[in-house]
Amino acid sequence: MHGCVGEMKSPVFAVIDGLSELENDLKWEEARALLYELWNADRENIDLFLRLFSECWYVLCEWDAVVDAKGLSWDIFQDTLIECTTYGLAHFGKETRFLWAGGYMIALFPDLFYRGEGLDKKDIDALYLEWESKAYEMSELAGRQDPDDPLIRYYYVRLPSVLARGIDEYKEAKRRLVPLLGQYFPGDTAIEEYFRDI
Repeated sequence: MHGCVGEMKSPVFAVIDGLSELENDLKWEEARALLYELWNADRENIDLFLRLFSECWYVLCEWDAVVDAKGLSWDIFQDTLIECTTYGLAHFGKETRFLWAGGYMIALFPDLFYRGEGLDKKDIDALYLEWESKAYEMSELAGRQDPDDPLIRYYYVRLPSVLARGIDEYKEAKRRLVPLLGQYFPGDTAIEEYFRDI
């Protein structure tokens, strides 16, 4: 993903036939099952991995707001997200796309990435902080690996440690990224629309 601002950017997420139709029909479990089956048949494929990882995250984040959760199992989506995260950290821990996407997603909702049942509040709070720290670490690593990519740079300069230096870097990164959003996220799936909107 290196290159100049004017250079054509590769889409972040692979096209999966039938995915947007399932989402449009609110068939979230069918979408998750399709993506899981594809990824499970080719676990080293980061494109399939990122699709499943982001789909589960999106559904959990938008559980009551956008997603019609009636008939869905929170546990299945969270278990799949946790499985993906564990696998991703072990197998894609140096892949910039996983580092920025995972770092962003974990930082927003660290509590989606662990199970707190049976733990006391102190342990749950410690897990939350541990995952939040992991998210920042991932984002920092992505930013160091590919500092010139407008997408990576934008998410890097949003880190609290970077924002503390001033808002100018953030404004510049946003200015560079906005014209390229359609190249990074050209599709009409929920996660692509989400990233274009934010």
